[in-house]
Amino acid sequence: MVTSRALAIAVTAGLLVASPVLGRAQIAEVWSLGDGEKVREDSVPTATAAGPIRLFGMRNETLSFQVVVRAGANGARGVRLELEGLDVGTRQVFREDTVLVRERSHGLVWRPGSLAEPQVSLGAIPDRLVPLSPAESVDIPKLAQQAFWVDLWIPPSAQAGKHTGRLAVIGDASCGSPCRMEVEIELLDRTMPDDVRARSMVWFSGTDQDERVMARYFSDVKSVSSSDARELRLRHYQLARQHRISLFGQHSEIDDELDELLSGAAFTEGRGYQGPGQGKGLDILVLHAYGGELSNVEAESLVQDSKKYTDVADAFVYVMDEPEPDQRAEINRRVEASRPMESFVTTMYTPKLDTDIFALLAGMYSRKNAAKGRAAGKKIWIYNGERPHTGSFAIDDVAVAPRVNPWIQYKLGISRWFYWEATYYFDFQGKRGAVDVASDALNFTNRHGDRVNGDGLLMYPGRDLLFPEQDAGVAGPLASIRLKNWRRGIEDVEYLVMAREAGVGEQVDRLLETLLPRVVDQVEPTDAVTFPEDGTSWTRARRYLFELLRDGHSDLTFASVKPAASKPNPPSRFWVAALFGLFAALLLALWLRRSRG
Repeated sequence: MVTSRALAIAVTAGLLVASPVLGRAQIAEVWSLGDGEKVREDSVPTATAAGPIRLFGMRNETLSFQVVVRAGANGARGVRLELEGLDVGTRQVFREDTVLVRERSHGLVWRPGSLAEPQVSLGAIPDRLVPLSPAESVDIPKLAQQAFWVDLWIPPSAQAGKHTGRLAVIGDASCGSPCRMEVEIELLDRTMPDDVRARSMVWFSGTDQDERVMARYFSDVKSVSSSDARELRLRHYQLARQHRISLFGQHSEIDDELDELLSGAAFTEGRGYQGPGQGKGLDILVLHAYGGELSNVEAESLVQDSKKYTDVADAFVYVMDEPEPDQRAEINRRVEASRPMESFVTTMYTPKLDTDIFALLAGMYSRKNAAKGRAAGKKIWIYNGERPHTGSFAIDDVAVAPRVNPWIQYKLGISRWFYWEATYYFDFQGKRGAVDVASDALNFTNRHGDRVNGDGLLMYPGRDLLFPEQDAGVAGPLASIRLKNWRRGIEDVEYLVMAREAGVGEQVDRLLETLLPRVVDQVEPTDAVTFPEDGTSWTRARRYLFELLRDGHSDLTFASVKPAASKPNPPSRFWVAALFGLFAALLLALWLRRSRG
């Protein structure tokens, strides 16, 4: 990240518009769009894509947009980004890399072949975002286009009002008006809080000798020093914090490393961090991730120790993951052994379990079950994502799918959303080993036949010694477009909260009912989603909330998504069996008749 009063983010190309000089590189077109779409090889600009880039937001919020550069017949070399005259924001520019989706995700995220399946074309889909320094540039092949992602974090010290700058293409030849766009940012006189209401929890695998992550960065995993491993983990926690995500790893006690994270010392400028939540600690303390227990003595000590970390909202032992019914006695034993620390399990609420916190799979989330659990004094969370009940986190879903989930979370009053993994580079469940995640989207398979693109993969390795051709040369993780859309949804929720607090709760409820008429258990697994799947609709909804906060009213209107036409249901097994039985009975009757004759 680079902060500058003359903040420069421009698409800058060493070589610009078509030139009569044979072999001269060129830029044929430059256009922009928001953060809710994925720029494919065949994407084309809209009518307003070449106009001003208009952004709106508040302090301590990250505003994002995309810039697309299309090369001419000779290609474009040395393309970089630079922005002039903008006096607000801390910028970060990324090159969008595509990952190849060869087959549709199958299982876990939607029912294959049903209306729930997203209508997204396969092929090269942008997802990995490689950060670029102001001096770094990109070469674009002839007649191809390259998309850039731009983040602008608005610091808490920013002045409310309008800020303007210019997106300009500069290089060794004149590009003219097609390579210049005005940038306008309108800021509310409000500051987004660091303590978000749509909380999350995301696991990542990065222990000292974990080949799933460490082997990407170090040639000899077994010889990696504890300090080097710790620094790499810190980069993961900091990237998550920039996206308002609560990351957790494998801990059985509060050691020096975890103390740095819980106290907030890990998120200071001295440790190389800049962004939302600066100086604040993790809001979650997870012990024995994916299954374990404490002794009562250990638990008592940990509960006392955790009280000094004032940012921690939830501290618990992860006693078991997706248990079977016959494991209830073992769960209760672990729960009792870990008292007075709270306990967590990924299953539906049942009074037969003494667990304090339950997380329900998105496709199995029951509002009635959740209400019963809360009435019994339990915390009821949700985890992963499955269409049409929620958005999914698959690469071959629409860009806004992760953005939708915090809206659902707010509407249903779910305090935390759990996603099972962020760095699933090693497909141990499918016994495929290390996966080239930067080029092959299919990173997750299992013995049940599930095959999901990008499952458990929100961060890409910045170094890759296993697949050197994909090495981005970054000593830490790289964000995905999906991770950025999740952040966008989390920050959207703050608009909903502020609007309700401002006395326009009726408008908030109406907006939620229009955009999310039926979610979780209100839809069948084979239904189409009922929420908008385009970025424009969600940006418009955020604009509506922005205007409510600014003016107390808005003239924007919304219409519900029209349900997709139902596909004919295949015959059930009952009717197939019945027809087969009837046919067999007719054959038997004919045979008996002939026999008697």
